[in-house]
Amino acid sequence: VYWYLRGQWAWDVSTRQDVNLFGQYSEGSDRRGEGRRQGDSGLVPLDPDEWQRWDIGGQWDYGAVGASGRLSLEGGASDLTYTNNRDPEGGFSGTRKLDRDWWFWGGTFYWRVAPKTSVLVDYRYTDINYKLSDDSNSVEQSYMAGVTWDATARTSGTIKYGYLTKDFDDPERSDYDGPTWAASIDWRPRTYSVFTLAGSMQTQEPEGNGDYILRRDVTLSWVHAWATRFSTSVDVGVGKDEYRPRQRTDDLFYWGACAHYTFNPHFRFGASVTSYNRDSVEPQYDYDSLVYMLSLEASY
Repeated sequence: VYWYLRGQWAWDVSTRQDVNLFGQYSEGSDRRGEGRRQGDSGLVPLDPDEWQRWDIGGQWDYGAVGASGRLSLEGGASDLTYTNNRDPEGGFSGTRKLDRDWWFWGGTFYWRVAPKTSVLVDYRYTDINYKLSDDSNSVEQSYMAGVTWDATARTSGTIKYGYLTKDFDDPERSDYDGPTWAASIDWRPRTYSVFTLAGSMQTQEPEGNGDYILRRDVTLSWVHAWATRFSTSVDVGVGKDEYRPRQRTDDLFYWGACAHYTFNPHFRFGASVTSYNRDSVEPQYDYDSLVYMLSLEASY
């Protein structure tokens, strides 16, 4: 069972300033084949690892529409706590070591070089603290530069490239110092149809399978409104996970298809299928998932 409760507040302070704040509480579980329950560990006769999580944060934007310069600052904090399987059992480690909190802050400065094009510089600082496994604590910093544009009614996008560091408190852990990037490009052949090409390269927490994961992703999606009430979306993506300093590398392939039908302004029905495939150099970590879903959305 997974559920969350989220609250958001947006304040249009003036023609030059906007403030957005949010808070969210969620509960869920890691599926077998994911998190620390990968490979042979997924066969251990224990319930899936359950967790609860708090997230708070906000963003402040300064700069009028059409101004030469704009500034966006953001910050937030999260807390993740596992609620079962906390103690070691049968030689299988407990979830206590996965409990952690982290906080971040950062900002992006935009400088307009053309009517609908701006160059940007971006900085983000993240402090990750494990409540039990102090040797896993780390600080991440990213420095990126790029460009964002909305040149025509058909094409818009943002591309950023830069440098990322992940420094562990434990000097025996393997740090990361290398490139990072993120991109998202939209193409609208029609007003009711949009293709999006997105990708990124960044580090992730390993859930006990190494010091960290270096992940690369590229995804192509297509959203099309066939009629006023009926729309579909299709996406396909590839990725690669490198577990460092282990020699484990996983190749990822995933796709999904979804359709929505709007009965009236208050109700919308949806149906989807998603597939995920992980092909690892260590065969025990190979994993396949196929999920079918029906949804009913209501708004008043």
